[in-house]
Amino acid sequence: MPNCIDVFYDPSCPHCQDELSFLYNISQAYNVTINEFNVENPKAMGLFENLSKAYNSSGSVPLTFIGNYAFVGFTYGNATQYINSKLL
Repeated sequence: MPNCIDVFYDPSCPHCQDELSFLYNISQAYNVTINEFNVENPKAMGLFENLSKAYNSSGSVPLTFIGNYAFVGFTYGNATQYINSKLL
């Protein structure tokens, strides 16, 4: 089971805020640490761009990494099921 989740987000993105809220709500149940990377920070943006290319993502946020898995975007339902499945 992964022990951390890395999330690239934009503070003005409502989907990012929804995902971060969801992750913090489940973090204790799965005993995971949430690492936030604000893409407005130049260092975080550079890492975001490199990882977006490496994982063939769309370059959109939120971009989330759980172990070796990456996914873009967040909506309740499918995304929450996907996140939960990667944490088991």
